[in-house]
Amino acid sequence: MLWRVRDILEVISPALRLGSLCQPSEVGRAMKAYNRINEILMSRDDWPGTEADVCFVTAKGCITLPSQFGAITALAMDGQPGRILPMGFEYLESGPGHVSMNSPEGILQHLGDRFPTVVDLPATLPVGCFSSEKEDAGAVLRFYGLDWQGRELRGTNGVPGFAIPILQGTAETKPAMTNVALSHISALVKPVTKGCIEVFAFDANSQTYFWLSRLGQHETAPSLTRYLLTGVDVKHPVTVRARVSLQFAELYALDDISLIQHREVYRLMAQSIMAFDDEQTGKGSEYQERAVKMLKTALGKSRSGQRIALNVTNTNRPIRSGSRYSIRRFR
Repeated sequence: MLWRVRDILEVISPALRLGSLCQPSEVGRAMKAYNRINEILMSRDDWPGTEADVCFVTAKGCITLPSQFGAITALAMDGQPGRILPMGFEYLESGPGHVSMNSPEGILQHLGDRFPTVVDLPATLPVGCFSSEKEDAGAVLRFYGLDWQGRELRGTNGVPGFAIPILQGTAETKPAMTNVALSHISALVKPVTKGCIEVFAFDANSQTYFWLSRLGQHETAPSLTRYLLTGVDVKHPVTVRARVSLQFAELYALDDISLIQHREVYRLMAQSIMAFDDEQTGKGSEYQERAVKMLKTALGKSRSGQRIALNVTNTNRPIRSGSRYSIRRFR
């Protein structure tokens, strides 16, 4: 049986000292606490539902994570595990600069998390956008970057950035475009919107649209994480399989499946946040540690016999004491 959000709210409402959940105001307070608990628990460990296995296609040898993903935690190419390097690696082993593209295949280097689009501009082109919902009419998306001459992009009034209206994308609607070509996009800014915003570039000579990114409803200033993959041809896309951590997102629907399937953990966490709000930090920490320990114990029982495997690297000899072997832990 899967617990839904409404089932969890019934458990935590007494600990939150709330009234009847028939009142919308009380449901709103309970949902706020529920999402707060989920955010705290996601920061404590990689629980089921907080990671996903995804296939990515490289663009110029790079992988840029959409906004719903936080980081790549494991990588595989052609069935072989890859190696992930942190941003500080370049200063520890290779000096200033990035890892050479001629390095062995399967090295993934973290380039940063301030990239505004999933794909860079393929050339100096005008850019545009459209929404999936007509209610977004009247809102604007502001582009920051460089124009076709390499100068800072400015509007007609001289203010940095160039704003274009957001229209609903339909067969009859012509998307709004910048009246100048952009050579680089450094940032995007938009208000909270009803629908997702598609960003693209347009080549008038070939009548070709190039998709650049998709902005979520609450994604007002996108800041995406990008990695460089070595040993691949930057001119040809390569497909890799990666395990990624998921970003926290609030739940609003009472019939959504709860992230954590353990009602007693939520009850303890509700007592924890109430203690913290009452400035009883010791009691709040105690409740939180009890909840995390209870959840880890429950998950450990469900994974019993499946978490550790022995990989013998020397198969020509039997296992003997003093020999060195590798152990891989499976989640």
